[in-house]
Amino acid sequence: MGVPELAKLALNAARTKWCDAVEMDSDEPMSRATVATLVFPLLGAAIGAIIILQGVFVFLPASGPPRVGDRLLTLVIGAVFLCGGLGATLTALGGRWAKLVASGMALVVGLGLTTLFGWAAFGPGRHAISSPFMVFGSKIAEATGRGAFAVGALLGALLVAQMLRTWLRPPRSDRRAI
Repeated sequence: MGVPELAKLALNAARTKWCDAVEMDSDEPMSRATVATLVFPLLGAAIGAIIILQGVFVFLPASGPPRVGDRLLTLVIGAVFLCGGLGATLTALGGRWAKLVASGMALVVGLGLTTLFGWAAFGPGRHAISSPFMVFGSKIAEATGRGAFAVGALLGALLVAQMLRTWLRPPRSDRRAI
């Protein structure tokens, strides 16, 4: 049995499990939207897994000691892709547990992006931030870029705070009338 046959068997097994999970007849052809819901988020998750493995130097060992934060930033980027892809796939499944896990993964994505923006805004060292719209030189470009990332970090922190507030808030039926 060659690789194409194994790939067909794997796709058919995945399709059967997917159809069972979303209560769809497995003989019914999958729509483009269903295929896209399966393929693209899982591709993002696979990219995240590869980035995480690179972060721990599985693929390309470091030629020298890594700079401060390089490994951490690589792992955060990988976690954002991995959790984003898996969370997007879980949202299509429906159900209470899938929704709960997808919400947790969305929180990881929000925290990861906020961490990355915060590092770009307030991290140590010089950052090579450039844009075709910055015509005033590299010093202004770095200050402007750091300011833009600071705004992104602030918005990300507000988003994460709202997500946590929504999670920790009791359901509407349990709240007292104000």
